[in-house]
Order: sequence, then structure tokens, then C-alpha cells
Amino acid sequence: MITLERKTDVQMRIAMWLIKHADYNDTVRVHTKTVEREIIPDGKGCLSVSRYLRAMRQQGLIDYEDPRKTGHIYIIDLKPKLFDWIKGEK
Repeated sequence: MITLERKTDVQMRIAMWLIKHADYNDTVRVHTKTVEREIIPDGKGCLSVSRYLRAMRQQGLIDYEDPRKTGHIYIIDLKPKLFDWIKGEK
């Protein structure tokens, strides 16, 4: 089970990648292939990015629909809580 109570390197890399690739509406559109192979190309966490995204959605940091319904495209809405989580605020 993935928890976001304490920040790990993998969680921060995913969050920073999402913020970097967000448009002006804080929305990220990314293919599932990119999620699994390019956010963290090699090493620790590279195969479980979708699990981290699911955990982030359950914690209310982001929101997205099932990518199978959108042609294998994640349309991720970044929530203000994500930015607070990165800063360390609660």
C-alpha cells in the first residue's frame, strides 16, 4: 500500500513531473505508455507510476478518469492540495 504521509524521492519526482508538464489550467494530458516508461525511466519506482497516481487520486492530490475510457490517455487535473503537499503544508 502506498501512503503519501511522508515524501519519498519517487513521489516527489512524479509530482514535479506533473507540475512541469501541466498546462495553464493545471491539467496534464499524457498517454499511458509515457506514464509507465518516461516519468521515471529506470530504477526505483519506474514500473509503479500508475500506482502512485492512483494513491495520489485517493488522497485528493489529483483527479483523473479511467484512461481506458479516454483512449489510453490520462487527463490529470492537479488539485491545490498537491501544491500544498509539495511545500509541506497541511
